Amino acid sequence: LYEKKLVTYPRTDSRYLTDDMAPLVPELVSVIQQSFQIQPDVPAPVNAAQVINSKKVTDHHAIIPTEQYVQLSALSNEERRIYDLVVRRFLAVLLPPCVYEETVIQASIEKECFTARGKRMVEKGWQEAYEDNRYDEEDEAKEEVREQNLPLLEAGMKIGQPKISLREGKTKPPARFTEGTLLSAMENPVRYMENRDSSLVKTIGEAGGLGTVATRADIIEKLFRSFLMEKKGNEIYLTSKARQLLKLVPADLKKPELTASWEMQLNDIAKGTAAARG
Repeated sequence: LYEKKLVTYPRTDSRYLTDDMAPLVPELVSVIQQSFQIQPDVPAPVNAAQVINSKKVTDHHAIIPTEQYVQLSALSNEERRIYDLVVRRFLAVLLPPCVYEETVIQASIEKECFTARGKRMVEKGWQEAYEDNRYDEEDEAKEEVREQNLPLLEAGMKIGQPKISLREGKTKPPARFTEGTLLSAMENPVRYMENRDSSLVKTIGEAGGLGTVATRADIIEKLFRSFLMEKKGNEIYLTSKARQLLKLVPADLKKPELTASWEMQLNDIAKGTAAARG
């Protein structure tokens, strides 16, 4: 898409645009809505203040669509899907907040407490940018209590003759990585660190995790090419070669803490405070 001049430079981790791009945003919204027929209408005047911040842009600004005319029929299925994601996210960040009412019910039966949660949409706001009015990301935390439509209830009400059933089961192990969840884990590996030292956590956060925006996908691809990982469906599995390698390498090489430690040393070298080593 970048080579076809339909989106801006993709190797960036910034979610903001530079100050000088503020006048471009309304023009781009107009082109998208008139030429590409993508709804909803962003209210005028367009308020781009929340995405304009040069201080939060490093080498490149956030990925946005360009004003280049696009012939959707000329794009592959994958290209259309990615382009649609970029356009809808661009519109979503310019729309008003999503407003909803949330109800949490706690019911006591004997000595047990049961919880139910439900929402009622008041204003869809930015979710209007998505066709099913639902936004989701694999790296987003999942709710522990399932949301549902709830009847009108008041505090202190008593429920007569509730139907109760007991279900037994086993806890499931964590899901296997997909390429998407593995990229997210590389970007934010703190939860996989054994040592939660605040300086290490801060350093790896500032460094942007393991690898960079430009290298993470290549690292994963290299592991596939080296036959250390393989895909079955969307899930990633280790090969016997990888398991053997993991048994041979020192423990520190398998931990995100090593990257954090290296980054701290590089920062000390840059500041001129690193101690010389023989």
